[in-house]
Amino acid sequence: MDMGRYYDGWWPPAAPRPEPVKGKRGKKFGTTWWGLSWISKMEERATDARASRGRAYARADKVYGIKFGIGKITAKIEGSSGEEYNVKLACAPVKGKDLESLLRSVGTPRIGAALLNNELPQAFQKTYEKSLISGLRADCTCPDYENPCKHVAALFYVL
Repeated sequence: MDMGRYYDGWWPPAAPRPEPVKGKRGKKFGTTWWGLSWISKMEERATDARASRGRAYARADKVYGIKFGIGKITAKIEGSSGEEYNVKLACAPVKGKDLESLLRSVGTPRIGAALLNNELPQAFQKTYEKSLISGLRADCTCPDYENPCKHVAALFYVL
């Protein structure tokens, strides 16, 4: 029997989980309504195993080089064997009537003041009435066929 053929029902053992850095063992992710909403979008699509491994990568500080651009977020994730994977989250930029609605929402005193205080009030979502992460696409350079893979999940947890 060729032990390298996955379709025989034999799967290679998973790589060991990375150890969390000091102070991050058991770290909770998504402590705000926005953070919980962000993570739940990913967890709706991820398997429990991939989400769990993503949390392990996030706790081990394996996510780095995060860059924000118009309609995209990119990052590098160090894999279990030291290899580097590139992750990209992308969505269409807000424009047209949606942009006008967004700017009106941000312009209200209650929401504008909270944003200046580095908070995203839940009233924002009700006022804007459209998800900022609709149509979000995730890509990773790893060979995993699932999306989101553990590297994409790790980026979601870090963000």
